[in-house]
Amino acid sequence: MYAGTNGGVLKSDDRGASWEVKNTRLTNTFAFALAIDRTTPTTLYAGMNSPDIFKTIDAGDSWSPRNSGLPAFFNVLALGIDAGSPATVYARLSGGGVFKSTDGGDSWNAASNGLSNPIVKTLETDPVRGGTLYAGTTQGVFKSVDGGASWSAAGLGDVNGLAIDPAAPDTVYAATTFTGVQKSTDGGATWVGLGLANTPTQTVAIDPVNAGTVYVGTQGTGVFKSTSGGSTWTEVNVGLANTSIQALAVDPLNASVVYAGTGAGVFRSVDGAATWQAYNEGLNNTAIRALLVDPVTSSTVYAATFGGGVFVFRQ
Repeated sequence: MYAGTNGGVLKSDDRGASWEVKNTRLTNTFAFALAIDRTTPTTLYAGMNSPDIFKTIDAGDSWSPRNSGLPAFFNVLALGIDAGSPATVYARLSGGGVFKSTDGGDSWNAASNGLSNPIVKTLETDPVRGGTLYAGTTQGVFKSVDGGASWSAAGLGDVNGLAIDPAAPDTVYAATTFTGVQKSTDGGATWVGLGLANTPTQTVAIDPVNAGTVYVGTQGTGVFKSTSGGSTWTEVNVGLANTSIQALAVDPLNASVVYAGTGAGVFRSVDGAATWQAYNEGLNNTAIRALLVDPVTSSTVYAATFGGGVFVFRQ
């Protein structure tokens, strides 16, 4: 595991039990984003402020800058590696749109042609088809099918989160600030509102087994669940002590187990979100920003906090 922090990059070889600083040759240690090459996992990229991108090919033992072509004065907030070509890397810059490298980070070029809004809040790459990616911005969703060479707009307004169905990648859900949850079944060409209008939605999670089951986290009204692909929604907040939901995760091995990250810590449901219980033993920071369930040992859960680092829970 790797963690990007304001003190550089940390690495754990024992599932988070202990961490080692991996900052050799890092001249910038404020890390916003990390991306691992899944075909060669000793290769990874770190996105910093300023902007700076660094690359390692030895699992973090040493780093080298990869900034050629990047504009100044923007932060690198997200990184993604193309599913079809690991040498193709995408970077989301704060206020600077999307940049692309086709040579493993050696050089970068703007990949924002047609991306009329440079304020990209979320960037998702198609898990199956290389070269296809979606950008969620303050002015809606944009899609590229040519690796960022051109983008087409799909409207929707302020988009906070995107989720692509891994079993049917033309199905995409968008969590928006003003128009609730939106769904596309044709790869973003058209969108249908799924309700929750006037409810600021923050995050979307799709059941990895039953694709028709979708969870949405909102700002102030908790969690909503649909078992019909978004046609109808049910509020599922029994036991939730905080209804500002920043993260959701579904157990990949047991779809009845769902986790919610809130401003009051982690909550867990073992009955498909019908009821929730606090899951905070050992947490000394309860402002949760991201959750991850170990896909092999799903009783192991990681929680990333705002300002308090990463925590791991093992049953």
